[in-house]
Amino acid sequence: MPPASPRFPPGDASADTASRQGPYSPSRMPAGRAHRHAAREAVDELQRLFALADGYGFREWLLFDPSVVRGLAYYTGTVFEGFDRGKKLRAICGGGRYDKLLGAFGGEEAPMAGFGFGDAVIVELLKDLGKLPAPPHKVDDVVVPLDASLRPAAAGVATQLRRAGRLVDLVLEAKKMKWAFKPTPT
Repeated sequence: MPPASPRFPPGDASADTASRQGPYSPSRMPAGRAHRHAAREAVDELQRLFALADGYGFREWLLFDPSVVRGLAYYTGTVFEGFDRGKKLRAICGGGRYDKLLGAFGGEEAPMAGFGFGDAVIVELLKDLGKLPAPPHKVDDVVVPLDASLRPAAAGVATQLRRAGRLVDLVLEAKKMKWAFKPTPT
């Protein structure tokens, strides 16, 4: 038998909202029961995720870790982090569900998920595996304006050199001349 519906005073907006949400909606449950309901939904979501991973054939790559908490408040569901197999480095990537993010910026809420990579971690991993390619980039010329007022002229010189087929590094930050002659690490 379904639980008794809460009683609301006539004309109370809560009564209208509760009647549209059904007898098992969290807003119609006592606080402790609503938390249990949310926990059950979270467990069900994780079970569906792992069942799909089985179906796709990569279940052995997943490890459930309840201590993973992403630092952004807009996540609304499962969050994840990706690691190298040896777990020698910090997370290579991380992300999750954030179904209400567009609504937070005035748009219409929509189900979505996303993730981001840590470029520094990827570089370290590729170095460790011996798979970081040597950069083919070679600079023929470095153009450094000695004063901020010379930046437009320096850009013009760099453009002319590039049109002539040269590889040019144009430095627009305020650097001392000795910086331009500093050897690069190999």
